Amino acid sequence: MESSQPFKLSNKVVILLCSAALLSAFYLNFSLPVKGLVARWLKFDEAYSHGLLILAIVIYLLLVSKTQLLQAIKAPNYPALILLAALSLVCAISIEAGIELIQQLLIPALIWLGFTALFGLKFGYKLLIPIGFLYYAVPFWDYLSIVLQLITVEVCEFFLRLFNIPAYITGVEIHLPSGIIKVAHGCSGLRYLLVGMTISSLYAVLYLHGWQKRSLLIFTAILLALTANWLRVLIIILEGHRTSMASPLMHDHDYFGWFIFAITLIPVFFLGHWLQGKVHSSTSLNNDTPATTTFSSTKAPTSNALLLSHTAMIILLGFYLPIEFISQQQTLSFTPLTLENNLTSWHKSTVENSLAIKPILHGYEQQLEAAYVDSSKGSSSNSINLQLYIYPTQKQQHELIQYNNKLINEKNWAIIEKQFLSINNTPMVMAQLKHQHTQKQYLLLYTYYISGGFYADDTLAKLASLKGFINGRRDGTVIMLSTACNESCGDTQQLAADFIEKNRNAIKAGIDASFLNQPATQF
Repeated sequence: MESSQPFKLSNKVVILLCSAALLSAFYLNFSLPVKGLVARWLKFDEAYSHGLLILAIVIYLLLVSKTQLLQAIKAPNYPALILLAALSLVCAISIEAGIELIQQLLIPALIWLGFTALFGLKFGYKLLIPIGFLYYAVPFWDYLSIVLQLITVEVCEFFLRLFNIPAYITGVEIHLPSGIIKVAHGCSGLRYLLVGMTISSLYAVLYLHGWQKRSLLIFTAILLALTANWLRVLIIILEGHRTSMASPLMHDHDYFGWFIFAITLIPVFFLGHWLQGKVHSSTSLNNDTPATTTFSSTKAPTSNALLLSHTAMIILLGFYLPIEFISQQQTLSFTPLTLENNLTSWHKSTVENSLAIKPILHGYEQQLEAAYVDSSKGSSSNSINLQLYIYPTQKQQHELIQYNNKLINEKNWAIIEKQFLSINNTPMVMAQLKHQHTQKQYLLLYTYYISGGFYADDTLAKLASLKGFINGRRDGTVIMLSTACNESCGDTQQLAADFIEKNRNAIKAGIDASFLNQPATQF
Protein backbone atom coordinates (compact mmCIF):
# COMPACT_ATOMS: atom_id res chain seq x y z
CA MET A 1 0.00 0.00 0.00
CA GLU A 2 1.09 3.56 -0.52
CA SER A 3 2.34 5.65 2.35
CA SER A 4 0.73 8.90 1.23
CA GLN A 5 -1.52 10.70 3.68
CA PRO A 6 -5.27 10.25 2.98
CA PHE A 7 -6.20 13.63 4.42
CA LYS A 8 -4.99 17.11 3.66
CA LEU A 9 -4.49 19.58 6.48
CA SER A 10 -7.82 21.24 5.66
CA ASN A 11 -9.56 17.86 5.99
CA LYS A 12 -8.03 17.26 9.41
CA VAL A 13 -8.98 20.75 10.59
CA VAL A 14 -12.59 20.20 9.53
CA ILE A 15 -12.68 16.79 11.24
CA LEU A 16 -11.32 18.37 14.42
CA LEU A 17 -13.82 21.25 14.27
CA CYS A 18 -16.75 18.88 13.66
CA SER A 19 -15.66 16.70 16.58
CA ALA A 20 -15.36 19.73 18.86
CA ALA A 21 -18.78 21.00 17.74
CA LEU A 22 -20.32 17.60 18.40
CA LEU A 23 -18.88 17.39 21.93
CA SER A 24 -19.82 21.00 22.68
CA ALA A 25 -23.41 20.46 21.54
CA PHE A 26 -23.63 17.28 23.59
CA TYR A 27 -22.44 19.11 26.71
CA LEU A 28 -24.75 22.10 26.19
CA ASN A 29 -27.79 19.85 25.83
CA PHE A 30 -26.88 17.29 28.49
CA SER A 31 -24.88 19.36 30.95
CA LEU A 32 -26.90 18.24 33.99
CA PRO A 33 -25.99 14.54 33.83
CA VAL A 34 -22.40 15.39 32.87
CA LYS A 35 -22.04 17.73 35.84
CA GLY A 36 -23.62 15.14 38.11
CA LEU A 37 -21.16 12.51 36.94
CA VAL A 38 -18.15 14.78 37.36
CA ALA A 39 -19.38 15.72 40.85
CA ARG A 40 -19.23 12.01 41.81
CA TRP A 41 -15.70 11.80 40.42
CA LEU A 42 -14.59 14.74 42.55
CA LYS A 43 -15.71 13.01 45.77
CA PHE A 44 -12.31 11.48 46.41
CA ASP A 45 -13.46 9.41 49.37
CA GLU A 46 -15.99 7.45 47.28
CA ALA A 47 -15.78 4.53 44.85
CA TYR A 48 -15.70 6.73 41.74
CA SER A 49 -12.76 8.97 42.60
CA HIS A 50 -10.90 7.30 39.71
CA GLY A 51 -13.25 8.98 37.22
CA LEU A 52 -10.74 11.63 36.16
CA LEU A 53 -8.16 8.89 35.64
CA ILE A 54 -10.67 7.08 33.41
CA LEU A 55 -11.12 10.26 31.38
CA ALA A 56 -7.34 10.53 30.98
CA ILE A 57 -7.21 6.89 29.82
CA VAL A 58 -9.91 7.55 27.21
CA ILE A 59 -7.96 10.54 25.85
CA TYR A 60 -4.74 8.51 25.80
CA LEU A 61 -6.36 5.62 23.91
CA LEU A 62 -7.78 8.05 21.37
CA LEU A 63 -4.32 9.56 20.82
CA VAL A 64 -2.72 6.13 20.49
CA SER A 65 -5.27 5.06 17.88
CA LYS A 66 -5.65 8.38 16.04
CA THR A 67 -4.21 6.99 12.80
CA GLN A 68 -6.62 4.05 12.76
CA LEU A 69 -9.50 6.37 13.62
CA LEU A 70 -8.71 8.69 10.72
CA GLN A 71 -8.48 5.78 8.33
CA ALA A 72 -11.84 4.44 9.53
CA ILE A 73 -13.79 7.60 8.61
CA LYS A 74 -16.48 6.81 6.07
CA ALA A 75 -19.81 8.31 5.01
CA PRO A 76 -22.30 9.24 7.79
CA ASN A 77 -24.36 6.41 9.27
CA TYR A 78 -28.09 7.24 9.33
CA PRO A 79 -29.28 4.27 11.48
CA ALA A 80 -26.90 5.52 14.19
CA LEU A 81 -28.48 8.98 13.90
CA ILE A 82 -31.97 7.50 14.35
CA LEU A 83 -30.83 5.56 17.42
CA LEU A 84 -29.07 8.68 18.73
CA ALA A 85 -32.30 10.70 18.48
CA ALA A 86 -34.24 7.94 20.28
CA LEU A 87 -31.75 7.63 23.14
CA SER A 88 -31.49 11.43 23.42
CA LEU A 89 -35.25 11.46 23.90
CA VAL A 90 -34.95 8.83 26.64
CA CYS A 91 -32.16 10.83 28.28
CA ALA A 92 -34.22 14.03 28.09
CA ILE A 93 -37.14 12.28 29.76
CA SER A 94 -34.88 10.90 32.50
CA ILE A 95 -33.50 14.40 33.11
CA GLU A 96 -36.99 15.83 33.50
CA ALA A 97 -38.03 12.91 35.71
CA GLY A 98 -34.84 13.16 37.76
CA ILE A 99 -33.69 9.56 37.08
CA GLU A 100 -29.98 10.21 37.35
CA LEU A 101 -28.80 6.65 36.77
CA ILE A 102 -30.38 6.43 33.29
CA GLN A 103 -28.90 9.81 32.36
CA GLN A 104 -25.39 8.77 33.34
CA LEU A 105 -25.66 5.35 31.71
CA LEU A 106 -26.57 7.04 28.42
CA ILE A 107 -23.69 9.55 28.42
CA PRO A 108 -21.06 7.24 26.81
CA ALA A 109 -23.65 5.74 24.45
CA LEU A 110 -24.77 9.16 23.20
CA ILE A 111 -21.18 10.27 22.58
CA TRP A 112 -20.41 7.06 20.71
CA LEU A 113 -23.58 7.26 18.59
CA GLY A 114 -22.90 10.90 17.74
CA PHE A 115 -19.47 10.13 16.30
CA THR A 116 -20.68 6.92 14.66
CA ALA A 117 -23.50 8.84 12.95
CA LEU A 118 -21.02 11.42 11.70
CA PHE A 119 -18.01 9.31 10.70
CA GLY A 120 -19.54 5.91 9.96
CA LEU A 121 -19.89 2.48 11.53
CA LYS A 122 -16.25 1.45 11.04
CA PHE A 123 -15.17 4.55 12.95
CA GLY A 124 -17.65 3.66 15.68
CA TYR A 125 -16.16 0.18 15.93
CA LYS A 126 -12.68 1.65 16.45
CA LEU A 127 -14.11 4.08 19.03
CA LEU A 128 -15.95 1.40 20.98
CA ILE A 129 -13.15 0.40 23.37
CA PRO A 130 -11.96 3.92 24.34
CA ILE A 131 -15.52 5.15 24.97
CA GLY A 132 -16.39 1.89 26.73
CA PHE A 133 -13.84 2.71 29.45
CA LEU A 134 -16.18 5.49 30.63
CA TYR A 135 -18.54 2.84 31.99
CA TYR A 136 -15.96 2.00 34.65
CA ALA A 137 -16.72 5.46 36.10
CA VAL A 138 -20.54 5.44 35.84
CA PRO A 139 -22.20 4.90 39.26
CA PHE A 140 -24.43 1.97 38.24
CA TRP A 141 -21.81 -0.26 39.89
CA ASP A 142 -23.26 0.84 43.26
CA TYR A 143 -25.90 -1.85 42.84
CA LEU A 144 -23.16 -4.45 43.33
CA SER A 145 -22.21 -2.99 46.69
CA ILE A 146 -24.68 -4.86 48.90
CA VAL A 147 -23.86 -8.14 47.11
CA LEU A 148 -20.14 -7.55 47.66
CA GLN A 149 -20.80 -6.70 51.32
CA LEU A 150 -22.67 -9.96 51.88
CA ILE A 151 -19.97 -12.00 50.10
CA THR A 152 -17.31 -10.33 52.25
CA VAL A 153 -19.24 -11.24 55.41
CA GLU A 154 -19.60 -14.86 54.24
CA VAL A 155 -15.88 -15.17 53.52
CA CYS A 156 -14.95 -13.65 56.89
CA GLU A 157 -17.43 -15.88 58.70
CA PHE A 158 -15.81 -18.97 57.11
CA PHE A 159 -12.33 -18.01 58.33
CA LEU A 160 -13.56 -16.98 61.78
CA ARG A 161 -15.01 -20.46 62.19
CA LEU A 162 -11.75 -21.93 60.89
CA PHE A 163 -9.82 -19.96 63.53
CA ASN A 164 -12.37 -20.88 66.25
CA ILE A 165 -13.24 -17.24 66.93
CA PRO A 166 -16.81 -16.89 68.26
CA ALA A 167 -18.87 -14.58 66.06
CA TYR A 168 -22.55 -13.91 65.48
CA ILE A 169 -23.61 -12.56 62.09
CA THR A 170 -26.63 -10.33 61.50
CA GLY A 171 -26.80 -8.92 57.99
CA VAL A 172 -23.54 -7.08 57.42
CA GLU A 173 -22.68 -6.85 61.13
CA ILE A 174 -20.17 -9.21 62.74
CA HIS A 175 -20.70 -9.48 66.49
CA LEU A 176 -17.53 -10.42 68.39
CA PRO A 177 -17.16 -10.87 72.17
CA SER A 178 -15.36 -7.52 72.30
CA GLY A 179 -17.69 -5.51 70.02
CA ILE A 180 -19.46 -5.20 66.69
CA ILE A 181 -17.77 -4.69 63.32
CA LYS A 182 -19.97 -3.53 60.46
CA VAL A 183 -18.98 -4.31 56.88
CA ALA A 184 -20.19 -0.97 55.55
CA HIS A 185 -20.54 0.26 51.96
CA GLY A 186 -16.89 1.36 51.92
CA CYS A 187 -15.83 -2.14 52.97
CA SER A 188 -17.61 -3.86 50.09
CA GLY A 189 -14.46 -3.76 47.93
CA LEU A 190 -16.18 -1.87 45.12
CA ARG A 191 -13.35 0.65 44.82
CA TYR A 192 -10.73 -2.07 44.53
CA LEU A 193 -12.89 -3.95 42.01
CA LEU A 194 -13.29 -0.92 39.73
CA VAL A 195 -9.64 0.07 39.91
CA GLY A 196 -8.55 -3.54 39.30
CA MET A 197 -10.81 -3.84 36.26
CA THR A 198 -9.60 -0.49 34.91
CA ILE A 199 -5.89 -1.33 35.21
CA SER A 200 -6.24 -4.84 33.80
CA SER A 201 -8.48 -3.66 30.95
CA LEU A 202 -5.99 -0.97 29.97
CA TYR A 203 -3.12 -3.46 29.98
CA ALA A 204 -5.18 -5.94 27.97
CA VAL A 205 -6.17 -3.37 25.35
CA LEU A 206 -2.65 -2.02 24.90
CA TYR A 207 -0.58 -5.19 24.98
CA LEU A 208 -2.76 -8.27 24.44
CA HIS A 209 -4.55 -9.60 21.37
CA GLY A 210 -7.56 -11.89 21.41
CA TRP A 211 -10.53 -11.80 23.73
CA GLN A 212 -9.51 -15.01 25.49
CA LYS A 213 -6.23 -13.56 26.77
CA ARG A 214 -7.83 -10.22 27.61
CA SER A 215 -10.72 -11.88 29.46
CA LEU A 216 -8.32 -14.10 31.45
CA LEU A 217 -6.32 -11.09 32.61
CA ILE A 218 -9.40 -9.06 33.57
CA PHE A 219 -11.03 -12.01 35.37
CA THR A 220 -7.81 -12.59 37.35
CA ALA A 221 -7.71 -8.91 38.33
CA ILE A 222 -11.32 -9.07 39.51
CA LEU A 223 -10.62 -12.14 41.66
CA LEU A 224 -7.48 -10.63 43.18
CA ALA A 225 -9.19 -7.26 43.85
CA LEU A 226 -11.98 -9.03 45.75
CA THR A 227 -9.41 -11.18 47.58
CA ALA A 228 -7.58 -8.02 48.64
CA ASN A 229 -10.74 -6.65 50.22
CA TRP A 230 -11.57 -9.95 51.95
CA LEU A 231 -8.05 -10.10 53.34
CA ARG A 232 -8.20 -6.49 54.49
CA VAL A 233 -11.53 -6.93 56.33
CA LEU A 234 -10.43 -10.24 57.86
CA ILE A 235 -7.19 -8.72 59.22
CA ILE A 236 -9.15 -5.81 60.71
CA ILE A 237 -11.57 -8.25 62.38
CA LEU A 238 -8.72 -10.38 63.76
CA GLU A 239 -6.92 -7.29 65.02
CA GLY A 240 -10.10 -6.00 66.61
CA HIS A 241 -10.62 -9.33 68.35
CA ARG A 242 -6.99 -9.45 69.52
CA THR A 243 -6.95 -5.91 70.93
CA SER A 244 -10.57 -5.76 72.13
CA MET A 245 -11.29 -3.09 69.50
CA ALA A 246 -8.44 -0.88 70.78
CA SER A 247 -6.24 -1.07 67.68
CA PRO A 248 -5.84 2.15 65.64
CA LEU A 249 -6.55 -0.01 62.60
CA MET A 250 -10.20 -0.12 63.66
CA HIS A 251 -10.65 3.57 62.87
CA ASP A 252 -8.09 4.31 60.15
CA HIS A 253 -7.55 1.57 57.59
CA ASP A 254 -7.81 3.23 54.17
CA TYR A 255 -4.06 3.28 53.47
CA PHE A 256 -3.77 -0.23 54.86
CA GLY A 257 -6.41 -1.40 52.39
CA TRP A 258 -4.66 0.16 49.39
CA PHE A 259 -1.37 -1.40 50.52
CA ILE A 260 -2.98 -4.86 50.56
CA PHE A 261 -4.60 -4.15 47.17
CA ALA A 262 -1.27 -3.10 45.61
CA ILE A 263 0.41 -6.33 46.76
CA THR A 264 -2.36 -8.60 45.52
CA LEU A 265 -2.35 -6.84 42.14
CA ILE A 266 1.30 -7.74 41.41
CA PRO A 267 0.40 -11.20 39.98
CA VAL A 268 -1.83 -9.46 37.41
CA PHE A 269 1.21 -7.81 35.82
CA PHE A 270 3.18 -11.06 35.85
CA LEU A 271 0.27 -12.80 34.15
CA GLY A 272 -0.08 -9.98 31.64
CA HIS A 273 3.64 -10.10 30.84
CA TRP A 274 3.45 -13.87 30.35
CA LEU A 275 0.42 -13.61 28.08
CA GLN A 276 2.07 -10.77 26.17
CA GLY A 277 5.17 -12.90 25.57
CA LYS A 278 3.09 -15.56 23.84
CA VAL A 279 2.26 -13.26 20.93
CA HIS A 280 3.92 -10.43 19.07
CA SER A 281 3.48 -7.33 21.28
CA SER A 282 1.93 -4.19 19.86
CA THR A 283 0.55 -0.99 21.35
CA SER A 284 -2.15 -0.63 18.71
CA LEU A 285 -5.76 -1.29 19.64
CA ASN A 286 -6.24 -3.70 16.75
CA ASN A 287 -3.83 -6.16 15.18
CA ASP A 288 -5.48 -6.29 11.78
CA THR A 289 -4.17 -2.92 10.55
CA PRO A 290 -0.57 -1.77 11.22
CA ALA A 291 -0.18 1.77 12.47
CA THR A 292 1.61 2.82 9.26
CA THR A 293 -1.11 1.56 6.92
CA THR A 294 -2.88 4.32 4.98
CA PHE A 295 -5.28 4.64 2.11
CA SER A 296 -3.85 4.31 -1.35
CA SER A 297 -5.65 7.45 -2.38
CA THR A 298 -4.86 10.98 -1.31
CA LYS A 299 -8.54 11.85 -1.46
CA ALA A 300 -10.48 11.99 1.80
CA PRO A 301 -13.32 9.41 2.02
CA THR A 302 -15.89 12.14 2.64
CA SER A 303 -15.94 15.83 1.72
CA ASN A 304 -15.59 18.73 4.13
CA ALA A 305 -18.96 20.13 3.08
CA LEU A 306 -20.62 16.79 3.81
CA LEU A 307 -19.00 16.59 7.23
CA LEU A 308 -20.05 20.13 8.15
CA SER A 309 -23.64 19.70 6.98
CA HIS A 310 -24.03 16.34 8.71
CA THR A 311 -22.54 17.71 11.91
CA ALA A 312 -25.22 20.40 11.94
CA MET A 313 -27.91 17.79 11.20
CA ILE A 314 -26.72 15.47 14.00
CA ILE A 315 -26.62 18.33 16.49
CA LEU A 316 -30.11 19.43 15.50
CA LEU A 317 -31.84 16.04 15.23
CA GLY A 318 -29.76 14.03 17.64
CA PHE A 319 -29.28 16.46 20.52
CA TYR A 320 -31.30 19.67 20.32
CA LEU A 321 -34.77 18.60 19.15
CA PRO A 322 -35.28 15.72 21.66
CA ILE A 323 -34.36 18.01 24.57
CA GLU A 324 -36.53 20.82 23.22
CA PHE A 325 -39.50 18.48 22.62
CA ILE A 326 -39.48 17.14 26.19
CA SER A 327 -38.94 20.56 27.77
CA GLN A 328 -42.05 21.86 25.96
CA GLN A 329 -44.28 19.08 27.29
CA GLN A 330 -47.14 20.56 29.31
CA THR A 331 -48.15 19.18 32.70
CA LEU A 332 -51.41 19.69 34.52
CA SER A 333 -51.46 22.73 36.79
CA PHE A 334 -51.59 22.24 40.53
CA THR A 335 -53.91 23.85 43.08
CA PRO A 336 -52.62 23.63 46.67
CA LEU A 337 -54.47 21.26 48.99
CA THR A 338 -55.87 21.83 52.47
CA LEU A 339 -56.74 19.25 55.12
CA GLU A 340 -60.32 19.02 56.36
CA ASN A 341 -61.09 18.90 60.05
CA ASN A 342 -63.04 15.65 59.65
CA LEU A 343 -62.02 12.53 57.75
CA THR A 344 -64.82 9.94 58.19
CA SER A 345 -64.80 9.15 61.94
CA TRP A 346 -61.41 10.79 62.36
CA HIS A 347 -61.21 14.40 63.56
CA LYS A 348 -58.34 16.81 63.86
CA SER A 349 -56.79 16.83 67.30
CA THR A 350 -56.40 20.15 69.06
CA VAL A 351 -53.65 18.73 71.28
CA GLU A 352 -50.16 19.87 70.37
CA ASN A 353 -48.72 17.12 68.22
CA SER A 354 -45.26 15.68 68.85
CA LEU A 355 -45.73 12.38 67.05
CA ALA A 356 -44.41 13.43 63.67
CA ILE A 357 -41.36 11.60 62.35
CA LYS A 358 -39.64 14.37 60.46
CA PRO A 359 -38.15 13.21 57.17
CA ILE A 360 -35.27 14.80 55.30
CA LEU A 361 -36.82 15.99 52.04
CA HIS A 362 -35.72 18.59 49.53
CA GLY A 363 -37.47 20.36 46.68
CA TYR A 364 -41.12 19.79 47.63
CA GLU A 365 -43.66 22.57 46.99
CA GLN A 366 -46.27 21.91 49.66
CA GLN A 367 -46.26 20.27 53.08
CA LEU A 368 -49.42 19.27 54.96
CA GLU A 369 -49.50 17.94 58.50
CA ALA A 370 -52.19 17.31 61.09
CA ALA A 371 -52.97 14.90 63.93
CA TYR A 372 -56.27 12.96 63.85
CA VAL A 373 -58.16 11.05 66.54
CA ASP A 374 -60.83 8.40 65.93
CA SER A 375 -63.91 9.92 67.60
CA SER A 376 -65.72 6.57 67.58
CA LYS A 377 -63.26 5.30 70.18
CA GLY A 378 -63.36 8.36 72.38
CA SER A 379 -60.40 9.44 74.45
CA SER A 380 -58.92 5.94 74.43
CA SER A 381 -57.80 6.34 70.84
CA ASN A 382 -54.25 7.30 70.02
CA SER A 383 -53.79 10.14 67.60
CA ILE A 384 -52.39 9.48 64.13
CA ASN A 385 -50.14 12.07 62.60
CA LEU A 386 -50.75 12.53 58.85
CA GLN A 387 -48.02 14.14 56.73
CA LEU A 388 -48.03 14.87 53.00
CA TYR A 389 -45.08 16.24 51.06
CA ILE A 390 -46.12 17.19 47.53
CA TYR A 391 -44.00 17.64 44.38
CA PRO A 392 -46.44 18.97 41.72
CA THR A 393 -43.89 18.53 38.89
CA GLN A 394 -40.99 16.21 39.47
CA LYS A 395 -37.86 17.38 37.69
CA GLN A 396 -34.14 17.69 38.28
CA GLN A 397 -33.49 18.64 41.94
CA HIS A 398 -37.25 18.57 42.58
CA GLU A 399 -37.86 14.82 42.58
CA LEU A 400 -39.38 12.85 45.42
CA ILE A 401 -37.03 9.87 45.17
CA GLN A 402 -33.51 11.21 45.23
CA TYR A 403 -30.19 10.48 46.92
CA ASN A 404 -30.47 13.26 49.51
CA ASN A 405 -34.08 12.47 50.53
CA LYS A 406 -34.60 10.17 53.51
CA LEU A 407 -37.93 9.40 55.12
CA ILE A 408 -36.18 7.98 58.19
CA ASN A 409 -33.33 10.01 59.63
CA GLU A 410 -31.16 7.29 61.12
CA LYS A 411 -29.33 9.83 63.28
CA ASN A 412 -32.53 10.15 65.30
CA TRP A 413 -34.22 6.80 64.70
CA ALA A 414 -33.12 3.18 64.90
CA ILE A 415 -35.06 0.78 62.66
CA ILE A 416 -36.30 -2.21 64.66
CA GLU A 417 -38.40 -3.76 61.91
CA LYS A 418 -39.34 -2.85 58.37
CA GLN A 419 -41.74 -4.67 56.07
CA PHE A 420 -43.93 -4.23 52.99
CA LEU A 421 -47.69 -4.72 53.28
CA SER A 422 -50.92 -3.90 51.47
CA ILE A 423 -53.78 -1.98 53.10
CA ASN A 424 -56.96 -1.33 51.12
CA ASN A 425 -55.09 -2.31 47.94
CA THR A 426 -52.45 0.26 48.78
CA PRO A 427 -48.82 -0.93 48.92
CA MET A 428 -47.16 0.52 52.00
CA VAL A 429 -44.02 0.26 54.08
CA MET A 430 -44.39 -0.24 57.82
CA ALA A 431 -41.39 0.58 60.00
CA GLN A 432 -41.12 0.12 63.73
CA LEU A 433 -38.69 2.70 65.06
CA LYS A 434 -36.97 3.55 68.32
CA HIS A 435 -35.92 7.09 69.14
CA GLN A 436 -32.17 7.26 69.68
CA HIS A 437 -32.46 9.56 72.71
CA THR A 438 -35.76 8.76 74.44
CA GLN A 439 -35.74 5.04 73.47
CA LYS A 440 -39.49 5.30 72.89
CA GLN A 441 -40.93 3.22 70.06
CA TYR A 442 -42.93 4.66 67.19
CA LEU A 443 -44.72 3.26 64.18
CA LEU A 444 -44.35 4.73 60.69
CA LEU A 445 -46.41 3.79 57.62
CA TYR A 446 -45.78 5.43 54.28
CA THR A 447 -46.55 5.12 50.58
CA TYR A 448 -45.70 7.06 47.45
CA TYR A 449 -48.45 8.44 45.20
CA ILE A 450 -46.77 8.97 41.82
CA SER A 451 -48.55 10.11 38.63
CA GLY A 452 -51.85 8.60 39.77
CA GLY A 453 -50.58 5.31 41.29
CA PHE A 454 -49.45 4.04 44.70
CA TYR A 455 -46.00 2.50 45.21
CA ALA A 456 -44.07 1.29 48.23
CA ASP A 457 -40.77 0.38 46.59
CA ASP A 458 -38.40 3.29 45.94
CA THR A 459 -37.20 1.96 42.58
CA LEU A 460 -40.72 1.35 41.27
CA ALA A 461 -41.79 4.78 42.49
CA LYS A 462 -38.85 6.36 40.68
CA LEU A 463 -39.67 4.58 37.41
CA ALA A 464 -43.37 5.39 37.80
CA SER A 465 -42.58 9.07 37.30
CA LEU A 466 -42.03 8.25 33.61
CA LYS A 467 -45.80 7.77 33.30
CA GLY A 468 -46.17 11.51 33.64
CA PHE A 469 -44.90 12.01 30.09
CA ILE A 470 -47.95 10.02 28.91
CA ASN A 471 -50.76 11.18 31.20
CA GLY A 472 -49.46 14.71 31.78
CA ARG A 473 -49.05 14.21 35.55
CA ARG A 474 -45.48 14.34 36.76
CA ASP A 475 -46.43 14.80 40.39
CA GLY A 476 -45.21 12.86 43.38
CA THR A 477 -46.48 12.78 46.96
CA VAL A 478 -45.30 10.84 49.96
CA ILE A 479 -48.09 10.01 52.44
CA MET A 480 -46.78 9.33 55.95
CA LEU A 481 -48.61 8.12 59.06
CA SER A 482 -46.81 8.06 62.39
CA THR A 483 -47.80 7.44 65.98
CA ALA A 484 -46.24 6.38 69.25
CA CYS A 485 -46.57 2.78 70.39
CA ASN A 486 -48.05 2.16 73.82
CA GLU A 487 -47.50 -1.29 75.26
CA SER A 488 -47.03 -2.88 71.85
CA CYS A 489 -46.90 -1.68 68.26
CA GLY A 490 -49.39 -4.37 67.17
CA ASP A 491 -52.42 -2.39 68.33
CA THR A 492 -50.93 0.79 66.94
CA GLN A 493 -50.48 -0.86 63.56
CA GLN A 494 -54.15 -1.81 63.49
CA LEU A 495 -55.08 1.78 64.33
CA ALA A 496 -52.99 3.14 61.46
CA ALA A 497 -54.39 0.48 59.10
CA ASP A 498 -57.93 1.56 60.04
CA PHE A 499 -57.07 5.16 59.18
CA ILE A 500 -55.79 4.15 55.74
CA GLU A 501 -58.76 1.87 55.02
CA LYS A 502 -61.25 4.64 55.80
CA ASN A 503 -59.44 7.64 54.32
CA ARG A 504 -57.24 6.37 51.53
CA ASN A 505 -59.80 7.18 48.81
CA ALA A 506 -60.42 10.67 50.19
CA ILE A 507 -56.69 11.43 50.23
CA LYS A 508 -56.29 10.12 46.68
CA ALA A 509 -59.33 12.08 45.43
CA GLY A 510 -58.03 15.26 47.06
CA ILE A 511 -54.65 14.96 45.37
CA ASP A 512 -56.23 14.09 42.01
CA ALA A 513 -58.65 17.02 42.20
CA SER A 514 -55.80 19.45 42.80
CA PHE A 515 -54.70 18.94 39.19
CA LEU A 516 -58.08 19.86 37.65
CA ASN A 517 -57.76 23.65 37.92
CA GLN A 518 -60.36 23.78 40.66
CA PRO A 519 -60.43 26.14 43.64
CA ALA A 520 -58.40 25.22 46.69
CA THR A 521 -58.99 21.53 47.30
CA GLN A 522 -59.90 20.01 50.63
CA PHE A 523 -60.06 16.42 51.79
